[in-house]
Amino acid sequence: MKSKTVIAIYIRVSTQEQASEGYSIGEQEARLTKYADAHNWIVFKVYSDPGYSGAKMDRPGLKDLIQDVKAGKIKKVLVYKLDRLSRSQKDTLYLIEDVFIPNEVDFVSMTENLDTGTPFGRAMIGILSVFAQLEREQIRERMQLGADARAKDGYYHGGAYAPIGYDYVEGELIINEYEALQIRKIYELAETGIPIYSVFKYMRDHGYKHKYGSWTDSSIRSALTSIVYSGRITWKGKTYPGRHEAIIDLDRYERMIKYLDNRDTGKFKKHAFQRTTLLGGIIFCGNCGARYYCKQNTVKRHKGTPEDAKPNRYYTCYSRGKSSKRLIKDPNCRNKNYNVKDLDSIILGEIEKLALDNSYFMNIIEENKPEDHSGDHKIIEDRIKEIDKQIGKLVELYQVSGIDFNMINEKIQALNEEKNSLTYNLDNEDTVTPDLPIQEAKQLLNTFPEILAKADPDELRDIVHSLIDGIIINGEDLEIHWKFI
Repeated sequence: MKSKTVIAIYIRVSTQEQASEGYSIGEQEARLTKYADAHNWIVFKVYSDPGYSGAKMDRPGLKDLIQDVKAGKIKKVLVYKLDRLSRSQKDTLYLIEDVFIPNEVDFVSMTENLDTGTPFGRAMIGILSVFAQLEREQIRERMQLGADARAKDGYYHGGAYAPIGYDYVEGELIINEYEALQIRKIYELAETGIPIYSVFKYMRDHGYKHKYGSWTDSSIRSALTSIVYSGRITWKGKTYPGRHEAIIDLDRYERMIKYLDNRDTGKFKKHAFQRTTLLGGIIFCGNCGARYYCKQNTVKRHKGTPEDAKPNRYYTCYSRGKSSKRLIKDPNCRNKNYNVKDLDSIILGEIEKLALDNSYFMNIIEENKPEDHSGDHKIIEDRIKEIDKQIGKLVELYQVSGIDFNMINEKIQALNEEKNSLTYNLDNEDTVTPDLPIQEAKQLLNTFPEILAKADPDELRDIVHSLIDGIIINGEDLEIHWKFI
């Protein structure tokens, strides 16, 4: 009595095919099982790859099938249609000629009524695999044409992974206001001329996060170099106006790219954000919080001729100087202006005292030691618990009394903001470390007298910015924030 042939059934369906063509896993298995029964074959196993494309070989079901073929467990492989095995001519011929035939396994396609056990079947398999490949190439071409058309229409090509600053909604980029705020903050910081690592540290230390997690050096650089934020998109090396709203205007983006290029190639002297003053970028108004900048007026002395006119340069608050509406914090601010030479002299004098008098340096370190707030932790933790109780009561009040939702929601949001602030400060209070280690600060100070004697403005500016994090002006009072404390 002739033994029955042991076969394997292989089934594959992509999500799109199942939806549009009805190649469901269940439907294929039912038809193939009946076909096997009609031929008196024994089904060893059904191998399936739901949701997998036929363009690649990396499929778990197919891998198991190949392993069992090589182990000699089956004599035939049965599929519903040739392209279920693969849509690639190369892969189809590889499976048949290099896997199935060497292991004495025939391949059968039910729909095309093909069987590699016959010479005619082997010839037809080669022909049909060519058409399967052709169909795949046509699909790819249609997709490519569609992608090209979308790019020209200004649609972003990034799939569901929207750039930080945007959300991907129904095929378009929509601004995410909180993340867009962060992009603008990164630009504002970078335009002061500080290193990207310093921008990263600022974003990290201030608790900024986005949809993909925390900021890194590389994501900061990507934010500064991505043309998407200027309202443009790129496709195949070409730039198109985007349909999405810009977060950074194009001129500002192009200045940033030029600045980064110049910095990367060592061309610092002419970059777009170069500081022309010793303290530019590190002076802040203690009254309104705005940054100080250098303003220049030309004045005449003793009613002399125009040749007697001399420039008067002074540091002033952006709110008071009103040179940039974007940087005004309080239009009524009248904080003190400082003559550039006078303020520069004061700051350089302080650094010189630190460099020449070690006891003065150590006194500043001692005076600014962080206070021990461990006893306050319990108070803060109790306040957080109390906030949670208040939120719970507000939710219960809304459910029971049907009070206006907007009023309840406003109170809950305020409580949550307070809780988040307390939690962040509690978590980070004990982990704050100086930006500049004391030993490195001493090394810089040791070089200061020599740099001061040379009077090179670039070198002086570098060492000042390395030592000082910020200078706060409150009228006549100056508050220096050193990076080593």
